[in-house]
Order: sequence, then C-alpha cells, then structure tokens
Amino acid sequence: MTCVPTGDADVLKVTDSTPSTALLPQELIDKIIDELWWSRPELKACSMVSHAWRPRAMYHLVSRFVMSVSPSPDINKSRFMRFSSPPPSLAPLVTTMELHCIRRSHRLQDTMPRLHLYPNLRELVLEDIFFSNFSRSEIRKLSKALDRFPLPPLCYLRMEKICFSDCEQFLSFIGMSHFSEVSIVETLQDSSSNIVQMQALTFRHLLCLLHKERVESAGYPGMDIVRVLGKSITDLCMEEKLGEDKPFDFDLDPRLCPSLSRLSWTFHTIDSPRVFDQLKKFASLNNLTDFHLGVKRIDRARLSQLSYHSDTIRDANKSLLAKVDKALAPLSNMPSLQTLTFGMLGAPIWFYPREWLYAEGNAKSLWTTEWPKLESAKSGCLKAPEWYLSLTS
Repeated sequence: MTCVPTGDADVLKVTDSTPSTALLPQELIDKIIDELWWSRPELKACSMVSHAWRPRAMYHLVSRFVMSVSPSPDINKSRFMRFSSPPPSLAPLVTTMELHCIRRSHRLQDTMPRLHLYPNLRELVLEDIFFSNFSRSEIRKLSKALDRFPLPPLCYLRMEKICFSDCEQFLSFIGMSHFSEVSIVETLQDSSSNIVQMQALTFRHLLCLLHKERVESAGYPGMDIVRVLGKSITDLCMEEKLGEDKPFDFDLDPRLCPSLSRLSWTFHTIDSPRVFDQLKKFASLNNLTDFHLGVKRIDRARLSQLSYHSDTIRDANKSLLAKVDKALAPLSNMPSLQTLTFGMLGAPIWFYPREWLYAEGNAKSLWTTEWPKLESAKSGCLKAPEWYLSLTS
C-alpha cells in the first residue's frame, strides 16, 4: 500500500491495497472509527488502513467545513481559495458548513453563492454576522446572487450571535426561497448586545418557511416570530429575555402553535404569579407530549444564609418543591403528556442533597448534577429527555 498527498494537504489517499480477507465486519469498523471522531491524527491513520476503513474516516475528517474571516488578508485569500475550489473527491463529503465573522456584505455575497459547490450540504451555520449593518437592498442583492446558483437542499439553519435590525429583516432573510426546505431554525444570541436579538430561541417545524406579510410587533422579536411561524412549529425552546431593569415577560397564546408537541420554557423566577397563569394556558396544547419547566433566578442571598444542616436544606427543598408542584399542576393531568421535567439554573450544588425528594412519595432519591431535573409522577424518571438536550446543547 502506498500513500500520496491529495489536493487537501491534511488528507492522504490510498493508491493501492494488498488484497486480504476482511477481519472485521463493516459495521464494527464504522463504530470503531466513530469513537475517534475527535482526533484528526487517528482519523488520518484510519483512512490509510484499507479501503474498508477509508469512507468512514473521511466522513469525519471533512464532513464539517469552517470558513472564517481573519484580520490577515493573506490568510483570508488562502482560506477563500480552499473554500471556493474544493477537490471534487472531497466536496460531496461536506454536510455541514460554518461561516464565521463575515462582517461585510460583499464578502457574504462572494461566499454564500459558492455553497452550491458542496452538493450534499445539509446544515448551514452562520456565526458573528451583523445583518443589521446590511441595507435591505444588500439583502436583496444577496438573494439574487444565490438565485444564480441554487443551494443544495438545506434542512438545518443555525444562527449564533447574528444581529438583525428588526424582526422583519430576520423573516425576510429566512424567507428566501433558498431556505424553503429548512426544517430546523435555531438562533442563539449574546444577551449583552443592544441590537434586536432572539435569545435562546429554537424552532423545529414540519412545514416550509415562507416569507410572511409584515405584522405589528409584540415588542419582542421571539414573540413576533412565533406569531408568524406558529402554525408550523412542533418543537419550541424559549428562555425569557432579561431586560435592563426586569425580565421581559410575554405570554404565549396556545392558539398560535396548534401543532406544538415539545416545549421547553424557562422563567426567571418561580415566584411570579404569571408562571401559573402561563402554564395553565399550556394545558390547552392538545398535542403536547413533552414539557420542560426551567427557572433561571434564585434568591442567592437567602440561600447563602442557609447552613449545611440537612434539616434546614430539606425544608428549603420542600418549600421549592411545593411551588413547583403547584406550577405544574395544570399540565400534570394532560392525557397527551408523556414527559414532564423541571430544571433550575445557577443553584449551588450543596442545595441538592441526596435526599432531595426522598419524602415526596412518588419521587425517588437520586444524586443530580448542578442543573437537576426533578421527576414527575407522570414520567417516573429523573433526567432530561433527549429532545431537550439536543435543543440546548
């Protein structure tokens, strides 16, 4: 067997292989290589073992391509040439493309229209791009540039630290025909930014994204988007936005999302009277199967006064649990509900001793992580469901 460099300097190509009987089944080979997905040196070694090992190793080596703008013009030129002229043998293996730090509209117009060079691209990640600096005419130019070379059938669009001037600009962007087959849209933003943002807002929906007519703003972009795309949303992860003086609270009308089946909603405090009112509305979601209640704010001053005495901690636990039980009461009897979980962000680890729920009948004693999930009598398991972990990872 001999190995020679390919057009990609980081990848070696097998040119010949001595015939031999396969000692391992292909399924086992793939599983072995999957365990090494994080190590490029080991993946390169696997790609040279034999032709049976090469496809899976190459998948992990080149399935994700990151295009990032650097302060150095020479580095930018090299990266762009590599991006715009992919080796024919490697381009079909790329399924995820990440575009980072592209601050100028002309660079974005030079980059995005070349995504068609990757025929099996399914996921597009945009990070640290200020669309708010682009005029509407520049957005239209970008759309026309994309029209010349249609994108592959994308199914996942993730936008992190992306700023839009308003909700209308966001809807105009994702409403372009090039995203018509996208089934998942996720936006995560820096909460310190003063620009309009959708913080911790995730949509999964079954229908196509369509450009909608302009609607009157509800005062928060996340709520505006729910109003526009609500009928097609099946999964929603929402964290209430923290304003300058107080949390920005808003109500979700269940009639806006009749197909919603999985919902995660994080409040800033369990003591707010509106928590019970909002959860009572959620009880009218006839298709809801999984619900996660999150609480973001805790009284650290009060907790710091608690001693490490188990009786004191247990009393505080019971007080919190009573509030949680009351808040979840409207949902616990829903016939469609299968999973009901609760999580608290930022509480100290000592606040959750091993006897956390031991005296509460249906609940079981189990040591939890710093972000615990309380079990409900309905679910019978003390853990975060997989669908929620996938939304918040």
